[in-house]
Amino acid sequence: EEEEEILILNAAELERLNLVEWALVTGRRIDIINDNKHAQLLRIQRWVNWIQSGNYILVLRETPNALRRAPSFVEKQDFDKSAEESPILQMITARAKKYAATSKIAALELIVLIAAALRAYEQVNYTGPPLKENITDIFTDLSTTSNSFLEFAGEIASPLCVLSEALLLARAASMAVCCQLEDNCTTAQWWSARAACYHWRALIATKSCGAARAKLWQQCHDWMDQVCAFSFKDQDIAAMACLERGLIAHHFDQESRGKSHFFKAAQLAHLEIELTASLGKRTKFQRKSLPQLKLETNLSTVESQAKPQVIPLDKDSVLLEDGIHFDDAQHNNPDHQTPAQTPDQIALRQAIVLALCLDVKNSNPEKEGLTAQEMRAYVDAACASAQNWMVFSTAILIKCRLEASSAYSADRAALQLEVLVSQHSTMCTKEQDARLNKDDAPVQERIKFLSVLDYPAIWEAKSELAYAMMNLGALVSAAEQFAQISQWDDVVECYAAAGRRSEALKVLESQDKNPNLLCVLAEIQDESQYFETAWQDSRYRCARAARGLGRFHARAKNWQLAAEWFAKALAVAPHAPATWFDTGIAHMRLALVKEDPEHSWREAARCFSRAASQEPDDADSWANLAAVLIQVRDLKPAASALDAAIRLRPDDWRLWENATRVHVALKRPARAIQALNRLLDLRTRSKRSVDSYLEQFEIVCRQVEQLEAETVDLPPSEAAKFNATTAASALDAYILRLKREAPASPGTSFARLWALCAIRVSLKMNNSNQVKNEALLRDFKAKQLRALLGTFNDDSASSKDTAQLCRVALEFSRVHDHATPSDRSSAALLLRSIADRAKLPADHDLRVQASCLEKVSL
Repeated sequence: EEEEEILILNAAELERLNLVEWALVTGRRIDIINDNKHAQLLRIQRWVNWIQSGNYILVLRETPNALRRAPSFVEKQDFDKSAEESPILQMITARAKKYAATSKIAALELIVLIAAALRAYEQVNYTGPPLKENITDIFTDLSTTSNSFLEFAGEIASPLCVLSEALLLARAASMAVCCQLEDNCTTAQWWSARAACYHWRALIATKSCGAARAKLWQQCHDWMDQVCAFSFKDQDIAAMACLERGLIAHHFDQESRGKSHFFKAAQLAHLEIELTASLGKRTKFQRKSLPQLKLETNLSTVESQAKPQVIPLDKDSVLLEDGIHFDDAQHNNPDHQTPAQTPDQIALRQAIVLALCLDVKNSNPEKEGLTAQEMRAYVDAACASAQNWMVFSTAILIKCRLEASSAYSADRAALQLEVLVSQHSTMCTKEQDARLNKDDAPVQERIKFLSVLDYPAIWEAKSELAYAMMNLGALVSAAEQFAQISQWDDVVECYAAAGRRSEALKVLESQDKNPNLLCVLAEIQDESQYFETAWQDSRYRCARAARGLGRFHARAKNWQLAAEWFAKALAVAPHAPATWFDTGIAHMRLALVKEDPEHSWREAARCFSRAASQEPDDADSWANLAAVLIQVRDLKPAASALDAAIRLRPDDWRLWENATRVHVALKRPARAIQALNRLLDLRTRSKRSVDSYLEQFEIVCRQVEQLEAETVDLPPSEAAKFNATTAASALDAYILRLKREAPASPGTSFARLWALCAIRVSLKMNNSNQVKNEALLRDFKAKQLRALLGTFNDDSASSKDTAQLCRVALEFSRVHDHATPSDRSSAALLLRSIADRAKLPADHDLRVQASCLEKVSL
């Protein structure tokens, strides 16, 4: 290229160019007018005007040739093969450094070029619409290397990533300007962090590439630290920097670090929010207003013209079309004063609200209903007025994800996702009308706030749409969507689930047999050899193949081999709760057949613990962890695991049964009685009779009696006295409940149950409630007596059985001091009947007691 004369700028021109830098990074519009007719300034003016009108490709066509030539032989020798960056990225960075070193105006040219390159990348991969012109000639030399130049720390970029040469150019040029100007160019650091974040999001297998994540995160963290430390004159730019810093932390799975930046952005933008509740209605047939969450803000509610189409609910849906209808006409709190705001200021504050909504999701259990309700309040606040196309699209996308879990709105969520995907290409779907293209937002408006929004790339959005269709049962449509993004393993699974086995096999035959497709073929054919081939072809890195082999051997009851293959799968992909669970099952089965099962039980406990920690909402993992810990007598952790499982599955009687045994063993009678009460609630499900827990009940009675004896002299303020009183009250309440609800079934176990109840009542008898306790004791003794009579055989009864029956009958006869004449008469008849069946002599004490009761009743 021809050398240009050295340009000397005055202070006013430097200030003007500085404003241009900030306008580019924030997406604001600025008029650049220079009296200086120097070629470099004219070029910068032309580029900025093109960027502000959305013509990014025109800028890229004027990229200096040095930044788009293929590497020379000499440059290839200088590549650092041990570096995380690809050789091409190293080469472009080195050339950009030389270019930026020529003058400050050259560095500014690179910053404008970075803006154009990154905006073009955002357009084709995130916001749309697609480019209307052929761009293959711009990076002809570089394009021969495909996406390999985005390789980082051994990880490759998605093949669906379009115009990755522009991302490469932005990454290289931004790092070069940062190195050249060091700490004197905040916008270059901002662009560098933004480009590195997009680089990370373009990589495949983001869950396992730890080295790439750590390196890129450190780069972004350092750059954004310097950006946020800058003294901004404009608080909105400072808020945007904080917001983007928090979102970058979110993209790198550093949610806890992003939280504080979201709230700081809200503070800098003077955004006032308050999560509160108000009476309202959610469904068409709801008559009574109920408390509903809502977010009160100081946002303006003036809408812009262009926004994505919102799909209406199905006419049969019970939900209200406009969401919640609040009873109070004034939705916003009058205490929040709404200041005068420009559309860009409103859009920025809406983006902050959506970031805070994202923080709600990151900070709370995702499957908990309250989390979804709280997120919906934030989304409704952001949707109140559409100020920016992409901000509104992001709000609608979050709303789709929330609605997908409801049977009343899942279909609308899938259709709305289809609209959001189709707006990338601005093509009308069946649900869109012709006016959509007329009101479509220009590309520069779509991109303006993209960096401060958690909006997916187009291939991720299509994948999300396909999964939504699959969840609705539209398997063939889902397969077509998966085919568009080359997720062939999901295509095959959808066809197989839809019963189109021949089409699934046809897809498998037409594609190269990569490890994932081989795994799908193995699952369809149920043949382990395909899993083995996939494991070998992946160079022993395909966790799915190892997991498939483990499950194959588990079905064959070969638990040792199953455990070994599961261990190999976990070595490759340790963040896999389902695999940890399967491994725990294998070790449990091994423990049942081994002579020394201690090691297998411990391994099973470790596996279930990992599964539960990675998937806290999985009740099976917690339940199995508790069962294994009970086997090794590690009871306190077992009790904690049972608490977690019961919280997730409160109607599972088996969990309560284990909880009863654990709390009894830990000498926690109050908790054990709570579990016994719950078992009484669930007895219709469990089909277990009340006497099934006789052993635990007997131990609880002894424990309560011991606690009362140990604390009899303690004052009521003592904790031990309080615990003893609480346990005793719970036991007494449970005994009364048994009297009301337990059936009077015959049998020695029921007789023992009523005897324990009678003993407890006799211990509580005193002068203040003697009459009441005597009546209760009489009822339990009568139940005990009838339970024994139900199994008493008049002809073959042993002397021991007869003696026990007579003893209980005599005890029953002695608790009628305060009985009514009617009760005494009934008791006398019962005693005579027992005496006759036991063939007792006339002078037996039982007959004498019956005669006494008859006389008193008269």
